[in-house]
Parts: sequence; structure tokens; C-alpha cells
Amino acid sequence: MIHWSIAHLITGRVMVALLTLAAAVVLTACGAPPPEAESSAPVAVSPAVEKAFEFLRAQDPAAAAELLEKHVAKTSDDARAWELLGRVQRMQKAPDEAFIAFERAVEIDPERWQALYGMAVIHAGRGEKARALGVAQ
Repeated sequence: MIHWSIAHLITGRVMVALLTLAAAVVLTACGAPPPEAESSAPVAVSPAVEKAFEFLRAQDPAAAAELLEKHVAKTSDDARAWELLGRVQRMQKAPDEAFIAFERAVEIDPERWQALYGMAVIHAGRGEKARALGVAQ
């Protein structure tokens, strides 16, 4: 017999996984590719974002975050940089900071589905199921 707290933990994790999947399905239904998909069209990326990706490939998210924070402080209208900063902060277990960065990315570019997806994942991780689905829609 499974102890009720273990069952509750497993159920919670399953719900987070299901909500994340639901968010991805909704975003895909709206015409957005899954987060792992790359666009075939070339996109202009700032040198700071390119360098941040280099730091991430080198397994140095702290350096990537520091570079992106400096970049967005100077160039606050770079939605791609804000979205990447949110992803890095989420990787560093800083969901509150990540959520703020994702929100800023969406303010600049309301069609920035990667940032919307990040917001939905954070809501789901907090157990805010209705908000996660609301962002995904």
C-alpha cells in the first residue's frame, strides 16, 4: 500500500507534467511550434544573445545570466534577450525572476510564444493550473 503523501506527491508531479503538455498542445494548436523546434527562417540575434548561447553550451548559465542582465539593462526592448534570460533564470531555480523576464518579453512581443510557454510552465510548477492554462490560451 502506498502512503498517502507519496501518492499525493506523485499525483502532483503527474499534474504538472500534464499541464505542461497541455500548454504545449494549446500553443501548437495556435500555430506555435514546440519549444524545441527551430525556425528555418534566419532571425537576427543580438551579439549578447549569441554570446549567452555560447555560455550555455559551455555549461555556464551564471555567466549567461550576468551577460543578459547587463544587455537588457542597456537595451530593454530586446524580447529575445528577455525570453532567454527567463529561460536561464528558470534553469537556475529562480522562477520569480524568470517570470518577470518572460512577462517583459511578452510586453515587447506579444507573439513571443517561447516566453508564454515559460510563463505557463512556471504557473504549472506553482500549482496554478488555471493560470497555466490561461497563459497557454
